Amino acid sequence: ADKTNINKTCDISKSSTKWTTKRSEEDHFPILDTPPTLTRPNDQINGSKIFQCEVMYGHNDTEQVFEVVWTFNGQLDQSIPPQLLIDNERVATLVLTLLKNHVDQNIGCQVRSYYLGYET
Repeated sequence: ADKTNINKTCDISKSSTKWTTKRSEEDHFPILDTPPTLTRPNDQINGSKIFQCEVMYGHNDTEQVFEVVWTFNGQLDQSIPPQLLIDNERVATLVLTLLKNHVDQNIGCQVRSYYLGYET
């Protein structure tokens, strides 16, 4: 018997063209072994400057999501929305023009991972 798709199911509510992975009760999020990497400000072609937060994760799954939030002196700023990285996306960006209220503060990023359907 072909066991290639033993952990896959055809869930038409998610996709009519792709297999959906069946997950165990414990398998609700990708496990990140390495903290995200924050870059120094980078100059863009248009003259703007950005910070980048890179998620270190080696696997690709169309249902994986990495939610990146930015911190300032360890605190979230609710006015800066989280950025969702889906599938093989690994880099979130923060434009420096959003940082007017965060002069002389330490910038960081945090990542929450989950699979679609297991957001909570």
